[in-house]
Amino acid sequence: MLGELSDPLHRLVAMGHDGRELGVDIAQAGFEAIQEGLKLFRQTHAENASKVEAKAKKTRAIARRILLAYALAPCLSPDVEQTPPVPSTFDALPVFPLSGTVLFPNTVLPLHIFEPRYRDMVSDALASDRLIAVVLAKGSTEPGESPDVHEVAGCGRIIHHEKLPDGRYNILVQGLARVRLITELPLQRHYRRFTARVIARPDENDMSEAKSELAKLQSCVLSLRTLVAERDQPLLEVLRSTSDPIDLSDILAASVISTPLLQQKVLETVRFKHRLAVLIDALADVMLQISEPSAEQTLN
Repeated sequence: MLGELSDPLHRLVAMGHDGRELGVDIAQAGFEAIQEGLKLFRQTHAENASKVEAKAKKTRAIARRILLAYALAPCLSPDVEQTPPVPSTFDALPVFPLSGTVLFPNTVLPLHIFEPRYRDMVSDALASDRLIAVVLAKGSTEPGESPDVHEVAGCGRIIHHEKLPDGRYNILVQGLARVRLITELPLQRHYRRFTARVIARPDENDMSEAKSELAKLQSCVLSLRTLVAERDQPLLEVLRSTSDPIDLSDILAASVISTPLLQQKVLETVRFKHRLAVLIDALADVMLQISEPSAEQTLN
């Protein structure tokens, strides 16, 4: 199944927003790939660890490429064509803690929802404004546990959902904004909720202050385009997808940085100048790895 995604993915990139039906098919394949990855990790006790890691790495790469495709076309197959703006504050924002996953604005995250409390969360969100927050957990996210979470999360809207016969959900969450979680509220429907405040998007003053870092980012993007020109067509298309440096910085952080804690650092760095500095350092490391023959599969 994994090997069959390449051609449809390139077709999706070429079709852009007209690839709605194809986009749903690729999303479904993405859910299956993520599930396969979890299964592979659980088999480490029964197989050679290096073989399992190689298979899991391939699965994660496929899931990342799907994210890249949706970054190019975040409106693919939405349940609703028009959505209201995100409020500046939340009295009770549903929060979904995940280990190893960070949601950035301007990207779309496929999620498989199986735990009963988070099925309730999705059901309630679909019945209201469809907004949820995805936050990086600091500990285990095994069913029934409530780990400590980072203070800054990604707020997104469920733009597509599929309810399975047994009550599980496949959903697509489009990242819209950074939010700062303030106070956790008492449980009502078993899933967690916080009061929260949206972190403002960088303004003209922030852009002016980050002039030097913006020039460095542009240089990194040009170098990265050259390095991946014949290796990773979806990533190449992402690099060409927007001229907005704020949007592009988020898309790059989500798709190129592979370490969740480093992604979280980019997400929670509010001052745009400093955020870009963290991203540029990460991109420099990635480009160094790509340049080495042994790292050819880093962005495949």
